[in-house]
Amino acid sequence: MSKIRLSLFCLLLLPLPMMGASEISTALHGETGRRIVTAALKDSIIFVEYNHSNISGIWTTSFDTLKLSHQKYIGNFSKIEIKNNNFQFQPGSITLISGKPDSSFNNSRNLGYSNYMDKRLNKVLEWTGADLAEFKSRKWNGQPLVSSDPEHFKKLENLAFDSLCSFYTSGIYTQTFWKVVIKDYRIFPKKYVESTDNAEIYKIWKFLSQASATERNIFPYLIQLPIPVAFVSIIDFDIALLALPFTYPALIGGEIFISNRILSKSTYKIIFYKTGKKGKLTIKIRKSKILCTNYVYHLNADFRKLFGSL
Repeated sequence: MSKIRLSLFCLLLLPLPMMGASEISTALHGETGRRIVTAALKDSIIFVEYNHSNISGIWTTSFDTLKLSHQKYIGNFSKIEIKNNNFQFQPGSITLISGKPDSSFNNSRNLGYSNYMDKRLNKVLEWTGADLAEFKSRKWNGQPLVSSDPEHFKKLENLAFDSLCSFYTSGIYTQTFWKVVIKDYRIFPKKYVESTDNAEIYKIWKFLSQASATERNIFPYLIQLPIPVAFVSIIDFDIALLALPFTYPALIGGEIFISNRILSKSTYKIIFYKTGKKGKLTIKIRKSKILCTNYVYHLNADFRKLFGSL
């Protein structure tokens, strides 16, 4: 087992944190079809765990916090109405009763939570280019752990999530890179940084790891025509490009090339070269944002100030 694999394995074996005394609350639950609702009522707030599966049978978990307002508890995507002293959950018109769901729902709840954590992991670490497939929820399929107590399962998933995030943003992981290069996107690119110093590589990696992610939304661009290059500086052109497969797929390559040239002074590529001739990782940054396929990562400071020469 390699040094990197051994370090990650050790992180995943860390002991579970001790849990404090739980707050007093009223447990509620309900189910209908392929929907399971678990809720905790405390004063005028209800904390909801909503498990549901799509037509393919893939379970997903969503969480919501509902506050009491005019005989209704209102949340971000759900609500609970009080009708004839009963709690009615929407969506799904699910009647909630006191108590926790029995163990027959453990498998569905745990798979839903694991898929939820997969998405969180992708959101935090997509920019790293790491292969996260082996840590996906598929690893639990058919395993006894899937049927374990959901609260215990959440602790294990949360521990694995924290360990993976710590590992992929650590100095141990950056030892897999032997060189970093920073260039712009000009036709004849200017090189700003080239270093084989691991401390310098980790400094850049740590700065990138502090960025906050937002999901890219291509919906506003789905109906638009090809964008005149004169306007690329005033819109999120990279997101618009994701919509082009629905309209003008042949133009994607050309418009990416043109946009990179027009915005070359504010667009950079950071290239991390992996040890042992294992390829390289290229990270694209524009106007203090890391641009990835599914997420945009907003840096907490102007990237150009990290190096005086940029």
